[in-house]
Amino acid sequence: MKALILHLLENNIDQILSRSLRNCHIMGLDSIMLLETPGKTIRLYYAHQGHELHRNFPGIIEHNQSLSFHAHHCNLTLEVVKGHLMNWTVEIDSEKPTDQLTFKYKYNSEITNGKIGFVKFPELTHLSTVRMNSMNVGDYELMNAHAIHTVAADSRYDSAWLVYEGEEDPNYESLSFSTNYNLENESFEGLYQPMDANYLNTLINKLIS
Repeated sequence: MKALILHLLENNIDQILSRSLRNCHIMGLDSIMLLETPGKTIRLYYAHQGHELHRNFPGIIEHNQSLSFHAHHCNLTLEVVKGHLMNWTVEIDSEKPTDQLTFKYKYNSEITNGKIGFVKFPELTHLSTVRMNSMNVGDYELMNAHAIHTVAADSRYDSAWLVYEGEEDPNYESLSFSTNYNLENESFEGLYQPMDANYLNTLINKLIS
């Protein structure tokens, strides 16, 4: 893992910096675009101590979720490279008692669309847990694009994970499901900030030290 990251940084630093973001999706979570090639993209997510991912744990999530449940435009593999991550996968289910009653939103991503925003649908959505995967360094999970999930981590510690992108889902819809009833008016101040070389080097040194 260390060799791969260092190799990509050594050979692609300008491209990496141009596509990497501080405070991606939530405060304290950085996105480093290590390699951007359709079907072979590799991202590194780094959650700094004090991040907001702890708000996605069961029992805390109610009305306070920081990262909505969502599917992806392609198949993914998550691999933890620092700290701890909980990957919480759910499914839409209106036929039996459910874990979460959520609001459904159409999501525009800063990464893919160059702007961010949510549009709420009138209906509520029932979600049931499929799997809660508690992951430590070296653990990984393969996910189909249509799998709906969120992630959580303890805000007392740094956590980082690689995301390997694979085959595209031609039926992908950019939908989010959240316990937060007011995402349309959410403030995105401070999110999606550019990353300079000094900041990136400091982050990578923390990761590989």
